[in-house]
Amino acid sequence: MKGSGKKSMVVTMVLSLFFLAVSCGKSDAPVPAETMGQLMYEMYVIDEYLYSNGEIRAQSDSEYVYLPILEKYGLSVDDFNNALEYYLRHIDEFKEISSSVTDRLKAELAALDSAVASKPAEADSSKETKKSKRLSKRKLVKENIKQLEERFNESSK
Repeated sequence: MKGSGKKSMVVTMVLSLFFLAVSCGKSDAPVPAETMGQLMYEMYVIDEYLYSNGEIRAQSDSEYVYLPILEKYGLSVDDFNNALEYYLRHIDEFKEISSSVTDRLKAELAALDSAVASKPAEADSSKETKKSKRLSKRKLVKENIKQLEERFNESSK
């Protein structure tokens, strides 16, 4: 009986160490850091769009604006709130995510600035280029808003 007790204790210890090693490699975050970063990025972009368009901003409710983004990743508002609470308790992970999102936004802004700076410096063509870009951007944004509205209308049925 003594031999089998030691044997079961050794087996228990080995299994415990195995499960400990396996669990240490996994995060207990409800939403993986990469997904959380992508969510934050998309939310910042939509926030900036809303901020730059006052008439839309006044009519928008952030929960409805963010809902299609969350649905894209298979998350509910509660899932996102739980993830946010997790990352606020693990502030180093949250800082890392925020830093990567900030770096991505800065890189995209620099690329846009560079593209604008490489255009001809002539005043008239510059104005036409800016107007053309604004119209293209508006068209793209209108398409995105239309998609958001369609998703909202589908989810509210």
